Amino acid sequence: MGNVFIYAVPVIHRSLACPKCKTVMSLNKMFPKTDYTWDGEFKGTCKCGYKGKYQVIDKQVADKKGRKIHFKCISPYDMLLKYNELTGNYTYLYKMPAHMKQAIIEGDPVYLNDTPMVFLKGAFQGDYIQFPTDRFMHARIDSLTSMDRYYKGWGTPMFLNTFNDILRLAYLDKFNEAVATDFIAPVRMISPPPQNLMAGNDTLRQNPISGYQVKQFIF
Repeated sequence: MGNVFIYAVPVIHRSLACPKCKTVMSLNKMFPKTDYTWDGEFKGTCKCGYKGKYQVIDKQVADKKGRKIHFKCISPYDMLLKYNELTGNYTYLYKMPAHMKQAIIEGDPVYLNDTPMVFLKGAFQGDYIQFPTDRFMHARIDSLTSMDRYYKGWGTPMFLNTFNDILRLAYLDKFNEAVATDFIAPVRMISPPPQNLMAGNDTLRQNPISGYQVKQFIF
């Protein structure tokens, strides 16, 4: 489609802390609906007797390969671009897919354990999430300046830039197909002339020597 969207996701370890006794609990070791509940905020009952909202503590850590940041590609179908033609500045808005949004609302631990809170809150609070420009990259195939009013900051699909070459290759494939059909795997049909069939004469079933004068030679 001529566009690539990549954003940096920090590797985080999420914990919940009781605001009363300051007890810190690792979220990936807690059981949903038993140790905590999720309705856009983490809530539960602490051992100290506190009942209410937990404090979220996100600590950036390294994964097993030593990486502290992951790079994730986003489908262009989920992006909304606001482009300033005068300054060339972009605003990138992300619309979360319906299945992902539903999983977050239902409290799926796969998303709750390590997804940045901006995405978790965005599933409840709005339709679009704005990416920060310092953690987001948009690579696109440039188009003619006169076409910016039509594409509005989007890259030109590669198909349009190479349309002539693609059309030429399509014709070449059809030509090769015709050559292969006629000479590599030919199909030949043999049939009597249609006027003979209409007259009831089938030349293929006639005596092969009928109509010829036969002469006998004696040696």
